[in-house]
Amino acid sequence: MKKDNVISPYGFQKGEQSHVFCLNYVTVEDCLPLLCQLHRASTLPPADQNSMGLEIICRESASCPHLYLSCKSPAERDNLHDKIMAQKDVSVESSEQQDMTLKWQNGVISNYDYLMYLNSAADRSFYDLTQYPVMPWVIQDFTSTRLDLENPETFRDLSKPIGALSEERLARMKERYDDMPEPKFLYGAHYSTPGYVLFYLSRLAPEYVLCLQNGKFDQPDRMFNSLWELWQNCLHGAADFKELIPEFYESNGNFMVNTGVCNFGVRQDGRPVGNVELPPWAEDSYAFIRKMREALECDYVSKQIHNWIDLIFGYKQRGEEAEKADNVFYYMTYEGAVDLDSITDPNERACIEIQIMEFGQVPKQLFTTPHPVRHGARIEHPISGSHSVAAANGTVKDQSCLVEKDCDKENMSETNKVLPRKVDFSSLNEVLRFSLHKQAITDVKLCLKRKMAFSVSQGPVLLQLDHDYSISDVAVDDSCATMVSATKEGQIYVWDLLTYSLNNMFHAFIRSLAVCYQHVVVGLDGGQIQVWDMERAILLNTCQAHTVIVLFLKTLFWLTS
Repeated sequence: MKKDNVISPYGFQKGEQSHVFCLNYVTVEDCLPLLCQLHRASTLPPADQNSMGLEIICRESASCPHLYLSCKSPAERDNLHDKIMAQKDVSVESSEQQDMTLKWQNGVISNYDYLMYLNSAADRSFYDLTQYPVMPWVIQDFTSTRLDLENPETFRDLSKPIGALSEERLARMKERYDDMPEPKFLYGAHYSTPGYVLFYLSRLAPEYVLCLQNGKFDQPDRMFNSLWELWQNCLHGAADFKELIPEFYESNGNFMVNTGVCNFGVRQDGRPVGNVELPPWAEDSYAFIRKMREALECDYVSKQIHNWIDLIFGYKQRGEEAEKADNVFYYMTYEGAVDLDSITDPNERACIEIQIMEFGQVPKQLFTTPHPVRHGARIEHPISGSHSVAAANGTVKDQSCLVEKDCDKENMSETNKVLPRKVDFSSLNEVLRFSLHKQAITDVKLCLKRKMAFSVSQGPVLLQLDHDYSISDVAVDDSCATMVSATKEGQIYVWDLLTYSLNNMFHAFIRSLAVCYQHVVVGLDGGQIQVWDMERAILLNTCQAHTVIVLFLKTLFWLTS
């Protein structure tokens, strides 16, 4: 397999021959384990290839930070899990899905980290090629010399699956779909398979490619040679619907570099398979990964990525909504479509297991309702209270003077200067901690006059005040006699805190909320402010502030959009 220390495809010859291996570049002890491992990987029985397993991620300081334990059946896996959890010294740190979604919505965690969390929650693992983490294509411009993240044309339509991006190709798929007997499917291939993962990583792990493909590399012209060619094939190819893998957003780009160890062959134009051809806007593979990550975290993608989550992990993954979204794959790719334990014929079961493993698996469905939209970009720095609105008539100070470094200090008057206030949060001491909510907390308000604190979670109950939907925001007036609460469905409730009774209700889809002199002031997604009369539930005024309101506390604080 190795000639001149270069990995090459196997050559098959018929007849009896004798071979003498001279292992003069490493010791026998170093070489034999690798040969045995490769031999075992190429001859694994179906039972050992079963993707059923238990993944254990330990703390960074642990002697063994990661374990992936393969099991033969769900019962064996569950039994192993129960025995591990029964150990007295084992403690598990869990992050509730609602908490992580809320953190992502408010910019506490990045798009990449949230997508990786969803992959983990859906049982995708770096240690399982059959269920490798899946990431989206977000860029469709691979020809420009400059990557413009302000231009919507730079980005792929995240509301459609890869197979539906080309209308011409989708029309052919639908025509075939209409004439197909049950079970119907639009796409015969999948967006994530072991072959696709190793297609991307062939330069980094050629030995696994050889194991997967019976000791041979693919044809040189069909390998991962160019980003532009790959995107064009995914866009127009008859059976290519590949999404990306996390390495495109979090790595040093070495998986796209041929270090010379591998001989992948020569393409039809006479060029040997070398490094992946990058788009003109990337100087090298490292710059490519960095700009891909910038694109993933940009404002445009942050506002659209929930659509892709609906397709891969959410309510558009299967059923009627999947049909409407042109997101229907072969039935065996869906979790629970085949009960393997009910199949008694070992040959039939082996065939189905191999088909499931080799041809892709849809992730576990995590959401059955539309995924919420992200409120804004990731928060990089804490908001300073000095950036406030001064004028009472609804006008805003010149935004260029909200940040001192962007202002001409010589032309600023003393009254217009903004002096940032530094706060050392590392010196704060915890006074009291208690657990009250079972769901993620969405807002907290203090009332110093009555020494009370009001906190709301994603549940529908606040004190004794019942709401029709989960609560997203709350505000209390200075006298602590009136409280206003809001739900994500657009209902605004006005409550009397002395009698715990509902005074009024009106509708507005808001981003933030405040109570001021018998008026309710709300901030909307588009940067508008609405002023409502609390007693009459009448809209008094709407103004465009060119900003997005994020917080109200006696003084209105603003964050430029």
